Amino acid sequence: MLFGAMIFLTVNSLVGYDQLFLFIGAVSGFVLLLILAFLEEPKGQTAEIMPDGTVQMIDVK
Repeated sequence: MLFGAMIFLTVNSLVGYDQLFLFIGAVSGFVLLLILAFLEEPKGQTAEIMPDGTVQMIDVK
């Protein structure tokens, strides 16, 4: 977290505000692409704990 803040503060000191917000947008777009590339949807079954403490298996399609 601190590393990211240091990068954005350094970019802020080197460029104007317009370029800073373009840089923030580009970084967020890159992070979105990483999330879409590595996100795995659950397969098979998942467990849900009911209020009475029992476990119920739910089919995920």
